[in-house]
Amino acid sequence: MTDYHALAEAQLGHVVGRGCRSPRGPQPLGDRSCGIARLPDEIMCMIFSHLNGFEKLRIVNRVCKWWHSIVYEGSLFRSLDASEDTWTRYRITSHETIDEICRRFKQLRRLNLPEMRIGSKGVLALAQCTRLRTLRLGGSLVMKTNPGADRHSLRHLFTHCTRLRELDISRASMSAREMATGLAAVGQCVGLRSFCMYGAEGHNLSDPLRTMLSQCTALQTLNLAGLSALDSGILDVISALTSLTELYLDETSFILPCTPRGLRALPKENVFRKMRGLETRVAEEPSASSTSGTPVSTSWARLLHSCTRLQKLGLRRAKMDPEAWACVAQLPLLEILDVGETTVPGEAMLAIPCNCRRLRRLSLNSCSFNGRIELPALVEQIAGLPQLEFLEMADVLLPNASVVESLLGACASLRRLTFSAQLRGGDLPRLRSAFPRVRIFHTGPNTGPSGE
Repeated sequence: MTDYHALAEAQLGHVVGRGCRSPRGPQPLGDRSCGIARLPDEIMCMIFSHLNGFEKLRIVNRVCKWWHSIVYEGSLFRSLDASEDTWTRYRITSHETIDEICRRFKQLRRLNLPEMRIGSKGVLALAQCTRLRTLRLGGSLVMKTNPGADRHSLRHLFTHCTRLRELDISRASMSAREMATGLAAVGQCVGLRSFCMYGAEGHNLSDPLRTMLSQCTALQTLNLAGLSALDSGILDVISALTSLTELYLDETSFILPCTPRGLRALPKENVFRKMRGLETRVAEEPSASSTSGTPVSTSWARLLHSCTRLQKLGLRRAKMDPEAWACVAQLPLLEILDVGETTVPGEAMLAIPCNCRRLRRLSLNSCSFNGRIELPALVEQIAGLPQLEFLEMADVLLPNASVVESLLGACASLRRLTFSAQLRGGDLPRLRSAFPRVRIFHTGPNTGPSGE
């Protein structure tokens, strides 16, 4: 590898006190530029790489012909982040601008275009960057005006950008047919490591999603939060992804497969709800089973038993049986766990902090517990976690301030605590002054004016 620093010093030492016209033939930069015009392109690329995308695109390329050639013809642009204030301020949102960027900078590896409202023309422009590794389009895909063109454009994008390693199409607004076609094309990116489509609109996505997940076997991060009316067989497909380290199924609902045999097994009123693609709770009961006779709860247990490498797990509002919750407690590498607004068996909840010793963040907001469980005993188990930094227990009413104080005193690594408890007027200020390292938030009822 070339030693750019030594090369720069040699070039500067050679040109100090001499003319400043570049041997490449650009326009002269004037006497104030000294020897910068004789620096090699590699050094200039290193200098320009410290500027944000807007400065490189709008300012640097207008200085002289040499700088223009470095910006547009070199390998300077490898990453563009449109979430920067400069991009948003100048409204870099039209498909003409995206087409210009992708046409000039075909060496792009990482592209972030959040909240840009990209239609079919913009998607076709993105397909020119065939070397993309990371593509984030969170909240940007708005494709409902021309369904026929949109369907082909999204397929065109994913068939050309087959080197993708990270893909985010969350909160996409498009028809179910368009989403299904896009998911079928995503399956060609066999090297995909991260896939996110939380909150995406559309129904009847089970079949294309199952096909895509069966092809992208190298996935390490999967986010399907907020999707509704998914076939319960998706859980079996996810269980085959043994390399998963992050899984988010918050507020994701599963139903029985829409087959004649499956429909006959349901009450008449639930059949009509299911045929409309609406959310139903029948498949989430432990006694409900699919056409193959496998309970949905068994699919949950199989998934959690297979994906033993999970480090981040989101199960907010999930409905699982005690066997599946017991599998959660057997994930030794788990670092982040969110089980807010769920009903957790008491024994499984006590076992989670005992076995998952690497937990750094635990969210129990609005969580309820089945069976007999004493909250002071649970708090004692949580306080024994050696790496815990964030703990959220909003709407889980603790007995008194002494329980909170024992938790803060025992957990030395804690940095943020959200809790609910019956506090007297001076309890909260006393806790904050006694433990200044912890940001303490109280959301429960108060018995005095100082318990905000």
